[in-house]
Amino acid sequence: MDAHERTGPAGEQPAWTSETGETSGALWTAPAGQLCPHTLQEELLQLQERTFSDMAAFAWIALPDEDGVSKPYTWACMVGSQSERSRRMSFRRGSAGLAGTALKLGRYVTADMSQAPAFARECPVMLAEKLQTAIALPVGSGGAPRGVLLLGSRSGRLYGQEAIEQAQAGAFRLIR
Repeated sequence: MDAHERTGPAGEQPAWTSETGETSGALWTAPAGQLCPHTLQEELLQLQERTFSDMAAFAWIALPDEDGVSKPYTWACMVGSQSERSRRMSFRRGSAGLAGTALKLGRYVTADMSQAPAFARECPVMLAEKLQTAIALPVGSGGAPRGVLLLGSRSGRLYGQEAIEQAQAGAFRLIR
């Protein structure tokens, strides 16, 4: 990752704001195509390293529009991604795939292509990123989750209890 990807054009921090309009905070929104906020990217890089993952991603749901229509979850930040297509994907709670299932169930969900290939094949990000194993965790406090954390391995590394605990701690740090 080059310096431009980490800090934005000309070394500036990307223009992201929190839900409350602050320039720092735990959960972010931004126009499509803008770079990850530095703190979110750093958290994902740390999670990627701590869990020995090839990829880490965070998806966020936009606030409903003025008519109350809910928006899909979109990938706000990805590290270790090998597919530009993944960054443009979106999904809804309960949709097929790992992230939608984690949101629907309200708990972490794992997928292993060697054990449940049909389920894993329903996850567009797993397919686009060529992930063999992955874990998705809902992120948010109270009520419906506002985001989802996804960690994945292209080598098929299984996510044991220690990696799950690291991912849960990371998800908590994203909302504090």
